[in-house]
Amino acid sequence: MLAFVCVDYTQTVKITPKKTVYKRKPDKGFEHKKTFTITYPKISGLTAALNKKIEKSVSYERVFDFTLNEEINELFWLEEAGYKIDYNNRGILSIALSIDGSGAYPSGLTKHIVVNLKNGNQINAADAFTKLPELARLADKSLQSRIKKAIAERRKESAEDAETLRERLTEAKFGAENLELFSVNQKGVTFYYDYGFPHVILALEPDNQFFFSYNQLKSFIKTSGSLKQFIR
Repeated sequence: MLAFVCVDYTQTVKITPKKTVYKRKPDKGFEHKKTFTITYPKISGLTAALNKKIEKSVSYERVFDFTLNEEINELFWLEEAGYKIDYNNRGILSIALSIDGSGAYPSGLTKHIVVNLKNGNQINAADAFTKLPELARLADKSLQSRIKKAIAERRKESAEDAETLRERLTEAKFGAENLELFSVNQKGVTFYYDYGFPHVILALEPDNQFFFSYNQLKSFIKTSGSLKQFIR
């Protein structure tokens, strides 16, 4: 039993970047978008079936809801996709997937995915945490404090920008649905809030990362979940 626990808690996967350049035949006016590049996280070190399942869980197409065929022949938005490993140990993979492209304006999007390496499934908020409404209120307390601070700091530079920020954030609230955007590491959990600012005022957007240590989250960690191992 002790040997099993040791292996489980130190389980990692090997992740190798695989860069692929896709060619388009864009319509007139999109000649500058003849190619786009995706760097895939190729998984190895477990069984072939489990490696494949993990790759599916962290698939750009699944996470960002698009298909290669659409990007090659119809959308012409994507320019580059890549990833960053947040954590890879103790049976958990936490990975940040990013896509960048351009329409009327250049833009990008990052999503954090946490995967259980024992079964290859994505770990959702309900899998890892309990008392989600109460946990959301804890996160919202940090959000409201940050909003207040951001407006006050902006007011020192521009009253107009401060008012724009205040109006934009009037209805900002961290709800249980926002708990789905999170990453993990050895020290704790970071939740990410999507403010949804348009490109023209994106520079005004406050920091969207909210970190909580495992000690702070002790009463919210699900006893049957993958994060229980971090609670002492």
